[in-house]
Amino acid sequence: MREYNDNVPGSYIAAFAHKNQGIAARATYSFRDTYFIEGNFGYNGSENFSPGHKFGFFPSVAAGWRISEEQFIKENEQLHWLSGLKIKASWGRLGNQDITNYPYQTVYELGQNYSYGGTVYQGAAVIKATDPTIKWEETETIDAGFESILWNGLLGFNAVIRHNTECDVDKMGETVKNILGIA
Repeated sequence: MREYNDNVPGSYIAAFAHKNQGIAARATYSFRDTYFIEGNFGYNGSENFSPGHKFGFFPSVAAGWRISEEQFIKENEQLHWLSGLKIKASWGRLGNQDITNYPYQTVYELGQNYSYGGTVYQGAAVIKATDPTIKWEETETIDAGFESILWNGLLGFNAVIRHNTECDVDKMGETVKNILGIA
């Protein structure tokens, strides 16, 4: 269990702790120290989300090929300066549950008085937009690159190109007034 408090004055929801559950696994395989593959997954749950949306599955896979271990590279006299070269790529999904606590539950605030028939009455009003279908924010990452070692470690060069796509980004941290554009 993780304690959470965003120290917002008057925010009683932020004072409550919330719980997480999860399981993770990894499998790695290497053949002749030349070919590599790795798979990971996380299955995580958070009480920040409504029933039916509490859990998310976040897999990833990575592969690599250490070309410098191949005979055609080792036997090539012109490539004596190349000590190591690996090509690699990966794909994965990450989940984020660090949003406002319980965004699927309607929040009322007392002291929102209203007038009816010339008389002012004490009341309560919804102060936060809710979405009962809100779920984990997800980021999908795809990358590819290489690692090189030159002249027995005197120089190394690595490069990676990465593309991130964000999905299901949370908008429930906004108040009703901000969403509707009223003051």
